[in-house]
This record gives sequence, C-alpha cells and structure tokens, in this order.
Amino acid sequence: MPAVGDDLIIIYFIFPGGYDAESGHGSDGIYDHRGENCILALRDVILYSAGKLADSSGKTIDEVLHMPVLHNNIGLLGASNGGNIVVAVSALYGNELKGYLRYIVQWESPVSSQIATVDLGPIRFNCAPNNFVNPRYTAYNPFILTVDYSDLVYNESSSVQVFHDGNGDGKYTTIIEPNSGLPTPDLNLDGKLELNEDFPLSAYTDGAKDVYSRPVTHALESVISSWPSNIATPEEADAYWDIREAVRMYDDAMANIPDLRGMVLASVKDHVQSAPDKPHIRQAFDGWNNSHAWVKINPSPFYMVEVDPSFAGRNDLPNNVANTAPENWRIHNYCMPEDIPDNLYQLAAIWEMADRVYYNRWYTLQITEASGGFGVTARVKNVGIVDASNISWSIDVEGIVITGSHTEGVIESLPAGEEATINSGLIFGVGPAKVKIMAGDTSKTLTCFLFGLLTILV
Repeated sequence: MPAVGDDLIIIYFIFPGGYDAESGHGSDGIYDHRGENCILALRDVILYSAGKLADSSGKTIDEVLHMPVLHNNIGLLGASNGGNIVVAVSALYGNELKGYLRYIVQWESPVSSQIATVDLGPIRFNCAPNNFVNPRYTAYNPFILTVDYSDLVYNESSSVQVFHDGNGDGKYTTIIEPNSGLPTPDLNLDGKLELNEDFPLSAYTDGAKDVYSRPVTHALESVISSWPSNIATPEEADAYWDIREAVRMYDDAMANIPDLRGMVLASVKDHVQSAPDKPHIRQAFDGWNNSHAWVKINPSPFYMVEVDPSFAGRNDLPNNVANTAPENWRIHNYCMPEDIPDNLYQLAAIWEMADRVYYNRWYTLQITEASGGFGVTARVKNVGIVDASNISWSIDVEGIVITGSHTEGVIESLPAGEEATINSGLIFGVGPAKVKIMAGDTSKTLTCFLFGLLTILV
C-alpha cells in the first residue's frame, strides 16, 4: 500500500466474495480470480469515485466526504498482479470511465502470463531460497517471451506435474540443499540452473482447473496424449488470459481513453521476478509506449524528495525520461534503489501523476547543454510527445555573487521536439560557485568559477 499523502483520497475495496479480517468487512458476490466479476467491481468503484454511483446507503462520495473531490483526476495503483486488472477495466469499460480515470501506476506487475506464472524464475515451490532464472529463456518479445519448450514434460504422478525435464529422466528431480534442508533442482549446488537440470512450472487457477501460461499450455498439446481434467485446455487458457494479461489490452485501453497515461514502477531487486533484464517491466513500458501513450519508468527525484526530504542529497535516484526506454535493461540505473521502501516511491508516483493531470503537464524537458561566458546560457529541449507551454525556468548561482545570482522567466511555447534558449544575463562574482538551472521540474547543477563578469563552467 502507498504511504498516505494528506492531499489524496485513497479508496480500498474488496473483490467480490472476499473478506478482510483486519477491518471485518466483506464483499458479496462470487470471486472469479480477477475475472469479469472483479473487473466489474473495479469499474463500479471508479464510477463511485467519479460521483456517478452511490454506495449501499444511497450516498455519493461527495455526500460521504466533507472535502472537494477531483472527479476528473482519478488514478489506479496496480501493485504486482493488480497491474493487470487496472488495464483490463480500462480496456473493457473505458468508454464509461473516460474523463474520470486519468492515469495508471503499475508496480512490478506481471503483465503477461509467462511472468505471472513465473515461467522464467524464480522457483515458487517448496524449494530452498533461490533467485534462479530459467536458462531456456532466450529472447524478449512484447507479448510472448521466447522460451525453449522442447524438454517440457507432463507427469501425473510426479510431485510437480509440469516441468522442464533437463536431465531427461521423466520426473522432477531434486536434491536436498544442505543449508536449508529443502529440495532444490540445482543438482550441482552452484547457485544457478543449467539446461541439464529441471525447472518446475507453476499455474494460476480459475477455481476448478490449473491454468498454466498461454505458451506452456499450447506447448503441452504436443506432450499430453489424453488431456487431464485438472488442467485448462489451450482454448480455456486463452480465454482466461485474454482478460488477465495487460500486454494484450493496452491498445484497447487507449482506444477507450485516449488521454490515459501510465507510470511503471521498478526497483533494483524485483519482489518476485528474477530475470536480470526485467522483461515484465519492459513489456509494461512497451505496452504503453507502443500504444502511443505517455509513459515513464519511476517517479522523478523531485517527487521523491517531496515524499522524504532526506532523499535530497542522493545521486542514485533514477530520473528517467518519459517514452524513452533504458539503453540496457540489464543495467538497473533506471530502477529505484533497493533501500527505498516501496510505499514511498508508490506515493511519489501518485503525486507526480496527479500533478501532471491537474496541471496538464505531459511534456518532457531536458536541459541539453549549458555554456558560460558573460552569464550562463542553456538549451532546453522538449523531448516528449506533447507540446509544452508556460514553462517556468530559473538560473541560480551560489557562491560569492554580487549581482545576477537569480534569474527567472517563462518559455511561452515549446512544441515537441523543439528547443529554446534561456540566459541568465550578466553575473558578477569571484571564486568557485554552483549553478542550478531549472526548467519545469527538470534541473541541472553545474560547478563554475567566477572571474568578475566572466563565468567559466567546469
């Protein structure tokens, strides 16, 4: 759950048929494992937030809360698997939510079936602690990741019925890991799995059958001669995943709500997934980006400092550019440092997205270059996909400065892809100094040396 901001209204709800022991509240209806019943319930909660539906007492949210409610600034936080249903409700019922639902935040969400059932790792059975990666995963794809299923086995009598049979003995083979006393398929205990070692596959459920990932289920067609009654068929699995895989619903969500925006949250060490290239984060980013939506990975340092001022001195906070993928998904400098609590950067993400909606600030700025001389000159570029207007900028100099320590102005218009020049005017001072250039919520800090009217950037 995100940390609570004093300017947010946070609504929690219980899926149909669910019960929350802590609050003592329950929900009627039938739980369908985040299927149509659950999606409809989420739709109704959004409409309640928008002031369009009343609660069981006949009251709207405006009659319950004695404060203004911004009905046109509603966001959804989909934590982990919740990142799928928040896209599903937009894809299936977005025409009813348009104008109210404005942004979605997905925290380390398994947006495809292979990720949801951890086909790539780690192992989720009664196994020694591990960070195993399935070595059969060979390539990324926005929808179905490339995995070699040629050694896939179904064994009804095995402790694990569906698995990659690395050693070819037809059964799920493990040994006891000496430190934990738990079974592990890592037969040589080297801390990683090779192709000659087994890898177990897990499933979701529809309440009656085990539902393996979409590609695993289809691969089983060539393995199973008589289909078992406890495993969903390829047709059943396809229908199940069609409304539970966000990767297949971004386009429909954007068609229904063209101004819907996304933020994808990722920390250095995922709370579940172990693949080093973070394919689930990449799939979520690509899902938004390929649907021509505004999307960014992680909140900006500005909002992190707003959440916790002690972060102000850190130089390891990611400052990613919207609609720009990391250069290398295996180098995790785009991720949030692991020592930062998840709920804090979730709150920072919500604050950033809510502000962007409120101020209609979807442009993305970069300070591309700066130069000295008689003052400081900088180039500001709009690298986003949305035109910008009324951009406040400032240039501040800290040191022994007689005049010109602060200059500010406004860039009236900056179309997407174009640049503007800002200038401090004359600065008079002596000795070393720091220059901070700000444009919108983007900043750059430089060191310089002042020789009277001459500013030399270092």
